[in-house]
Amino acid sequence: MYLKMMQCVGSVNRTQWIYPLVLCLCATLSLSVMAEDEAVSAQALQLQKVKAVFVLNIAKFVRWPADVVAAHKEHLTLCYYREDVLGSAYDVIHDHTVDGRQLALQRITDADNLAVCDLLLLSEAGMEQYLRAPLVSGETPLLVVADLTAHESTGKGYPGVHVALVRKGSKLGFDVNLSAAHRSGLKFSSRLLRLARIVDENT
Repeated sequence: MYLKMMQCVGSVNRTQWIYPLVLCLCATLSLSVMAEDEAVSAQALQLQKVKAVFVLNIAKFVRWPADVVAAHKEHLTLCYYREDVLGSAYDVIHDHTVDGRQLALQRITDADNLAVCDLLLLSEAGMEQYLRAPLVSGETPLLVVADLTAHESTGKGYPGVHVALVRKGSKLGFDVNLSAAHRSGLKFSSRLLRLARIVDENT
């Protein structure tokens, strides 16, 4: 940075060095801020990609009832409710399959469109809205995953939310609400449960 400023100053008359120096400082600071913004954006995208992989791997260790699988033979559909939770990070997982079913993405705006969904991914704000006005009954075999990574995990379970992506210090993890899963007819692999924290929605 020092060399760039001196090169800028050296090209003008000594009696007129202040204005070019200010311009050069401003340009250097602007570039620095832009670089920091790009770094933050890159980190945010990387975090979203990690979440996308979490969602994919969780789905691989969940079994849906046979009639649901029969109705959705070709695709396992991941749905957003109004909000695009993963953004471009979805591209990391879009060409993967789950038990032979191609992963697909769909955004829904109301409960009438939920019939095509196998997995519903909610932001924290979306989850709060979902809790106030559930889109489906607790017995519906729809895997509901909420992204609660914006703050430290509370260890609390939420009615109708089967899996919560959570932050534990500097690491990401996930909580599983087994009572909600049992009501919905979804089966979670023991391998998945060994990696999860089991939470109770009544606490």
